[in-house]
Amino acid sequence: MSIDVRYRPRSLAVVGASPSRFVGRVALENSRALGYAGRLVAVTPKHREVTGVAAVPTLAHLDEPVDLALVQVRADRVLGVIEEGLAAGVRSFVVPGAGHTDSGPVAHELVLGLQRLRQEHDLAVVGPNCMGVLDLVTGAAPYIGSVGPHLRRGSVGLVAQSGAIVEAFVNAGPRVPLSTAISSGSEAVLSLADHLRFFAADPETTAVLAFVEAIGDAEETLAACRELAEAGKTLAACVVGRSATAQEGVQAHSGRLAGGARTAAAALAQAGAVIATDLDELLTLGEVLGTRRRIAGRRAHLVTNSGARATCSRTWPRTSVWSCPA
Repeated sequence: MSIDVRYRPRSLAVVGASPSRFVGRVALENSRALGYAGRLVAVTPKHREVTGVAAVPTLAHLDEPVDLALVQVRADRVLGVIEEGLAAGVRSFVVPGAGHTDSGPVAHELVLGLQRLRQEHDLAVVGPNCMGVLDLVTGAAPYIGSVGPHLRRGSVGLVAQSGAIVEAFVNAGPRVPLSTAISSGSEAVLSLADHLRFFAADPETTAVLAFVEAIGDAEETLAACRELAEAGKTLAACVVGRSATAQEGVQAHSGRLAGGARTAAAALAQAGAVIATDLDELLTLGEVLGTRRRIAGRRAHLVTNSGARATCSRTWPRTSVWSCPA
């Protein structure tokens, strides 16, 4: 099976690399700390090297194309850098910046520009408005967040439309053994369905966790869920946005309209997903799925030293991912 270099690049360029800024150097540092054996290139006109990685002024100065470029420049410069990369033969990009809250109208213009480029070129983009991708299979880390020292490699894939959720899982110590973590952001080009399909085909992933704020193409997303089920891989999903206030928060965060969370959760469940009612439940499911034991059924045997606790557990809502015998 061929390697999907959109998520597992054999070579990685970091545009906007800098030794003096955390965001400018963290992707290079994380990749080296995780043992990435691929080619690393820093891209900056200001330095000849960044944290020991040789630098070139621009993507146009690359000796040969890289599989993926992390583009961490101002929102109004992103399209120009990607166009320069396309001309240099680069086809996959991660764009961590340009959130709607901090970039305003520029963020919307960037999404439209990326979608236009997608129509004109063979182009893959994770983001914008994301943390990036952290691949523990190869150690590639086009990712602008911190990586905890106790992060555990394993077979659970993670995709979240919120960067902070990915950060929470990555820094939860050894609880969830991850294969690849994807912060999908605004999903201007690659969608939730694309990321789920990657995991469905990935031999290194046996189960998937998803944190969902909004579903763009419901038909494609549900088809991807069914592909996971057909591959024998459990998908556990937490869908947020149940109240009007929460839906407003999703729009402010990502610029997308959140539909009915209950309807979305029901559709995902019908397509084979296990629905987590909150983030803690999703994290716990990640621990269980990390054992590589497939969840079968919704019945549980509960042992406790407190009758009151047992009663509390049995009063959990029927929408929970498990239920006790009567």
